[in-house]
Amino acid sequence: MPVLFWNIGTNSDCNSLYYLNRVVTAHKTIVIFGVSAYDAFEPSLGIGTGVTDKPKSNALQRTWAWSLRLHRTYRDTNWAMVDQGVVSGVNFLTMVILARSLGVEQFGRFSIAWLVLLFFKSIQAALVVSPMMSIGPKQAPEALPLYYGAVVVQQAAIALLTFLFIAVAVPAAGMMPVDLGLAGLGLALGAAAAADQLQDFVRRYLYTRQRAFAACWNDIVCYGFRTVLLLGMLYFGATSSALALWLVAASSALAVGIGALLIEPVRFERPVFFATCGHHWAFSKWLFGSSILRWMSGHLIVLMSGGILGAYAVGAIRSTTNILAPVQVFLLALSNIAPVKAARLFHDEGAARLLRYLGKLTLVGMAVTVAMVIFGSIFADQIVRLLYGEDYLPYAYLIHWWAIIYLIGFLEFPLEVGLKAIEHTRPFFYTVVVEAIFAASASYLLALYFGLPGVMFGILVVKIIPVSVLSVSFLRRLPPWRHLAAPKG
Repeated sequence: MPVLFWNIGTNSDCNSLYYLNRVVTAHKTIVIFGVSAYDAFEPSLGIGTGVTDKPKSNALQRTWAWSLRLHRTYRDTNWAMVDQGVVSGVNFLTMVILARSLGVEQFGRFSIAWLVLLFFKSIQAALVVSPMMSIGPKQAPEALPLYYGAVVVQQAAIALLTFLFIAVAVPAAGMMPVDLGLAGLGLALGAAAAADQLQDFVRRYLYTRQRAFAACWNDIVCYGFRTVLLLGMLYFGATSSALALWLVAASSALAVGIGALLIEPVRFERPVFFATCGHHWAFSKWLFGSSILRWMSGHLIVLMSGGILGAYAVGAIRSTTNILAPVQVFLLALSNIAPVKAARLFHDEGAARLLRYLGKLTLVGMAVTVAMVIFGSIFADQIVRLLYGEDYLPYAYLIHWWAIIYLIGFLEFPLEVGLKAIEHTRPFFYTVVVEAIFAASASYLLALYFGLPGVMFGILVVKIIPVSVLSVSFLRRLPPWRHLAAPKG
């Protein structure tokens, strides 16, 4: 009996499966299904599961073929969305586990350390990740090994410098007038920051090479292993922020080790390395400065509260903002859809259509946001007790602050979408500058004289600033009274 090996790749469709069925029927052939490496996962469409019957109608056949094409077209997008869902969900769970196991004080120390980690990660994103994801896809095939070889070395150097700087600077920070509570965390924080950078580089490299499936699974390995380790820490009653950072480093290192096997062969040449570093710097020199300003605007007030009030303040702030994390996930989901649709509507149908879309986006998005923050505010005490325990109940009132902050912050989203649709981005830089100036000048005084309510007020002002600045720019560029005026007839 003859044997036929049938490889199912990107060109397989319902017709090919139908004719394969004809061969099997006529010649009694044994068929061994094969799947190419790039197309190794299409179970939702019945590929490789014995579905070889031709659809009963032309309409069904066309629908099936269209579904196959749609799936292949948006396969990377789907995996990217799954990836983001995994990362967001596990980050939420991680904060709950750490808050319960460490207590308010130690969780505050961990949160301060995490802000430092995010600072260096923002620098890495500006110097390596952002230019790689924009410049890498433009490289000729024969130049890819040398280009990515240079980028790998650049990333390794930045990770090493990050580790060394944190390991030396954190002990020295204990001599500063403002104590951030990082004593004894130098090596653990340095290792966590370096390993987290390397893992993020691996996943971004895989996305750049259009291997979203591999990037998603690399994150699943990293965050899944991290969750298991942190649950073990909770089970055994460990209450050390240093241990938590070492576990973060270990989970990231495991994912880096696995991800390194997925990096295609690279070569290193010194002239190409220096040329690539120069190209990256030309691309990212403005991103570098703006990333530092953005970190200051978003985190300096919280960091200063830890130095003035104690680590417990940061623990209280971080734990309560985590309760309204679904609002951030909702905005993140909208950010994958709204900017593209807004840009297309503006290009195809003009400013009036764009304004109507933004109005609808604002109404629907605000309704969902209001529903989530009202739920969180009404059941604030119950949610805090359920997730974190009795020790965090005195800080449940902060959820009401976060409800106002998220409501104001949502208004920034449609303004941002509209300005990006018309390609007017200068106001975003102005916004970051004003936010950073306010944070640098007011964070110390607000924490010193007004305590936690003063810190929350400062965070609220940081959210009001972009809404105000972007509103002025938006109304100047897209005045609704002009574009939506009824036509004279």
